Amino acid sequence: MKLSPEVAWYLQDRGYAPPDCPPLIKTPEPREVPGARFDPARVDKVIAAFRQLRHTKGRFAGQRFDPDVWQVAYMIAPVAGWVHRSPDSGRWVRIITILYVDVPRKNGKGIGVDTPILTGRGWIKFGDLRVGDLVHTVDGSLTPVTFVSDEHQRPCYEVEFGDGQVVVCDDQHLWTVWDRFGHDPQRWTEGRGKGAAVTIDTPTLYAQHRCGARGDARYSVRADRVLRRPASDLPVDPYLLGAWLGDGATDAARITTVDAEVLAHFGEHYDVRTPPGSITHSINGGFRVALRALGVLGNKHVPDAYLTGSAEQRMELLRGLMDTDGGVNQGRNTPRVEFTSTRRELADAALFLARSLGWKATIREGRAAFEGRDCGPKWRVTWTAYRERSPFALARKTDRLAIAPERATRAVTNAIVAVRPTDSVRTRCIQVADASKQFLIGEGLVPTHNTTTAAGWGIYLTAADGEFGAQVVAAATTKEQAGFVFEPIRQLVNKSPGLKRHLRALKHRITHAASGSYFQPIANAGDAQHGADVHGAIVDELHLHKQMDLIEALETGTGSREQPLIIYITTADAGKRHTPYDEKRSLIEKLARDVLKRPTTYGVVFAAEKPEYLDGKLVKGDDPFAELTWRKANPGYGVSPTKRSMVEAAEKAKDSPAELASFLRLRLGIRTKQETRYLDVDEWDMNASIVDLSRLKGRECWGGLDLGSTSDLCALAWVFSAEGGAFDVLLRCWAPEDSIEALDARTADAASGWVEKGWLTATPGDVTDYDFIKAQIGRDRDEFLVQEIAYDRWNATQIVNDLTTDGAPMITFGQGFASMSAPTKDLQRLIKVGARADERGAPVKPMIRHGGNPLWRWMVDNFAVTMDPAGNVKPDKKNAGDKIDGVVALIMALARAVAAREAESTSAYEDDDGEGLMIV
Repeated sequence: MKLSPEVAWYLQDRGYAPPDCPPLIKTPEPREVPGARFDPARVDKVIAAFRQLRHTKGRFAGQRFDPDVWQVAYMIAPVAGWVHRSPDSGRWVRIITILYVDVPRKNGKGIGVDTPILTGRGWIKFGDLRVGDLVHTVDGSLTPVTFVSDEHQRPCYEVEFGDGQVVVCDDQHLWTVWDRFGHDPQRWTEGRGKGAAVTIDTPTLYAQHRCGARGDARYSVRADRVLRRPASDLPVDPYLLGAWLGDGATDAARITTVDAEVLAHFGEHYDVRTPPGSITHSINGGFRVALRALGVLGNKHVPDAYLTGSAEQRMELLRGLMDTDGGVNQGRNTPRVEFTSTRRELADAALFLARSLGWKATIREGRAAFEGRDCGPKWRVTWTAYRERSPFALARKTDRLAIAPERATRAVTNAIVAVRPTDSVRTRCIQVADASKQFLIGEGLVPTHNTTTAAGWGIYLTAADGEFGAQVVAAATTKEQAGFVFEPIRQLVNKSPGLKRHLRALKHRITHAASGSYFQPIANAGDAQHGADVHGAIVDELHLHKQMDLIEALETGTGSREQPLIIYITTADAGKRHTPYDEKRSLIEKLARDVLKRPTTYGVVFAAEKPEYLDGKLVKGDDPFAELTWRKANPGYGVSPTKRSMVEAAEKAKDSPAELASFLRLRLGIRTKQETRYLDVDEWDMNASIVDLSRLKGRECWGGLDLGSTSDLCALAWVFSAEGGAFDVLLRCWAPEDSIEALDARTADAASGWVEKGWLTATPGDVTDYDFIKAQIGRDRDEFLVQEIAYDRWNATQIVNDLTTDGAPMITFGQGFASMSAPTKDLQRLIKVGARADERGAPVKPMIRHGGNPLWRWMVDNFAVTMDPAGNVKPDKKNAGDKIDGVVALIMALARAVAAREAESTSAYEDDDGEGLMIV
C-alpha cells in the first residue's frame, strides 16, 4: 500500500526510514479535495506534542511517547497534514474528521536491532551493521566491525542514564562501567579511595545499580569522549551556518546581530551589507544560493553532513549556534552553558553536537514568553563547560566561563540511574577490532501502545488544537474500558509539572481553563448527547460495541466544529455482520477499493490475508505460520508482539481449532468467519466497456425484476445477448425519496449523487411508487424486444398482475439453490473471463458489459452467497454487506438469456475463441 508523495517526502525530510510493513487496507488520502494541501508543520506540531507526554503505566511508565515510523506514516501524518480552508472562518483546518485504525493486539514502538548507531557511513540501524563497517569506540575513534551475529530473542533490560538516554540490551550484554564502590589496589595504595572499572553483565547491573541508604547510583560511564571522524566536504562554513540558524532570517540571506565578531566571520567569506542604523545585515555573494542548495532556506535544520563531520567542524557549527542562541548561566555552582530554541530540531542538533564533543548535555522543555505573553514551547540544552575548551567563539561569552578544576567532576561521567526488565526484543551482537572491545550506540527509543497513542491525540485535541470549548471524550462499551484510555492521561497530567500549569486533572475529567475545554470518559449515548458539541472522541475496542447509538451520537455531535476528529481503534472481530465494527470496517474497505468516496474518513487495516486450502494445501492467502505473515500483519513485529510470543501462540494454534481461530483474529487481524468475496469488484471493473443505449434499441433482451418491500430499493436488469458469447447489461433502480438520506449514510453520501445522475430514481414519499416501475418497463418494451421478465414472487403480486395485463411476458423465478446456483456461477465465470488482460493490462474481451454503473458496482461489492453441502450457491441478502438487489436481478435476467441461448447453440462452452460462455 503506497504512501502518498507528500507523506513519503515528509518521512524522508524528517529523517524517518520508510516503513517496511504497509497496511493490508488503506483508504486514499484526501489529495483530490479542492484546495487541499499537505502542511508538514501540522504534523510536526502533533508529534512534538506527543513527545512531551510520558507513559504512566506498565513497564514504560515515566518514559516519553515516541510514535514509530509506521504510526507517523499511516496515522499521524495523513490525519494531521492534510488541510484546506474552512468556508466558514477562512482558517486552515484538517480535512480528515474520522480515523479508523484496525491492528492486531500488542503492536507498539520499540528498539533493539532498530537502535540507531553512528557509523563511518552515517546513521544506520544496529541490525543493518555489516562486517567492515566503522563504528565509534569508547575513545571516540572509529574502529571496524569484525563480527556480526545472527539475531537473538533473549530476556531484555532497559538501562537509563542520567542525561535521559535509554538503551535496551539483552541479559548477556557486558558493560564496562565505573563502580564507585569497586576496589582498585593501585588506586587504594595511592590514597585515592574506592572506585574501579569493572565489566559486568546486565543482570548484575540490574541487581546492584543502586547502593547505600539513599539508593545512590553505583555505576557510571565516561561522557567526555569526543567522536573522531574525518572532515566532510561542507558547502557553507559550519560556523556561518550555525550563526545563521540561530539569528538568521528563515527564508533570506540575512542575519540580525550587534556582535562585530560574528559579522567578521561572515565578512571573511561573503559581502556583508548593512543599511544605516540597522542591526540586520544582508549576506551577499552566493550565501543565499548555498543555503538553498543545502535545503535549509525556509526550513531551518542542521543537515546530516554537518552533524557527522569532523570534531573541528562540529565544534565550529556548535559555536555558531551558541554565539547567537546560547549563553552562560552563573549560579552558586560552576557556570553552565545553555542553548535555547523554539525549534525542537535545532535543540536536538545542539544536544547531539554537545554530546559528540564530550559534554554531558541534557535537554528540557519550557515555555517561551515575551512581555508576559506565552509564545509556545522552547527547549533548553545545558551542560557544564570551561574556559579552556569553550563552546563559544565570542570572547565576551567565553570570559564568563570558569577555569577547569584539576580533578574530574560529575560533568565527565554519566550515571546509570535505572535498570529495569522489559519485553524481549530482537538483539544482535557484534565484535570490534579495538582493544577495548567496546563501541558507542545512539539514544534508545521508547515503545508505545496504540490505545496510548490515541490517548495522546485526546490530550492534543483538548489543549493544543486551537479549539475553544473543545469537548473531547474517551468512549467505550463500559466505564471501565473508557477509563483504560482516560486514566493514563489523568495520571500524566498530575505527574507532569509542564502540563499541570495548563491542565487540571480531576477524577473523571481533565480541564483546560485557557480554552474552556475538557477531556472525559463516557460509556453510553446519553453521555455523548449531553452538550452535543464534540470536538474529539476516542472510541476504544470498536469490535466490542453491540449498538450504533453511541457512535451515531458522537458523529452527529460534531456538527458545529470545523475540524473534529473521531478515532476508532480496534482489533478485528470474528466476522459477524451488521455490527458497529462490521459497518465501519466495510466502509473502510469500500473506500479503499474506490467503491465509495468520503475524503473526510481515513482508515488503515493491518492484517494478513485469510488462508484458503484445497486438499490440505494453501491455495490462496497467507500462510498463518510463516514469519513473513507475522511481519505483514504486525507493524511492530519483533518488539510488540515479540517473535517468541508469536512462536508460542502459533504452536498452540496448530494443536487446537479454537486456538487457531483466536490466533488468526487476534494475532493476524483476520476475520475468521467472514465469507470470501464471491464477485471481485476489480474484475467487474475490467468488464465495464461502453453501453450505448442507442445501439440497444430494437435488440432482444431478457429482464430480471427484484422488488424489495415498498420502503426498500427495487431493481430491474436487462440482459442483451452480444457477439462472441458476451452480454450487454442495463440496470434500472428505484427507491423512496424519504429513504435517500439513510442510504446516503451507508454510502458515504453517494446515493444523492446516483439520484442526481440518473442511476437511481427517487419516487415521491416514503414508499416505492410501483407506477414508476411499470411506466419504465412500458417505455423499455417500446425500445427493446423484451422476451421475458423473470421475477421473484415476493412482494410482486399486484405489480406483476398489472404488467401481465399490459402484455409484459412475466415468468416466476425461484430464489433457492436449484434456480439460482447455475446462473450465479455463470455470472462469476463470465466476469472472470472478461477480466483477462493483455500484456498492457487492458481487458481482452469484456463479457458482462455494464458501462461502469456506480450503483451496480456498489451492489457487486456488497454481494455474498451461501453454499449448501453439495456446493450449490445462491445470493445471501442476510449476510451481504448491503443492498444486492441489482445483482439478484442480473442473475435472474442472465439465467433467462442463457436459457434462450441454449435453444440456438450446440455447445455449452463454445464460442469464437473458446473463452465465452455459450450454453445449449
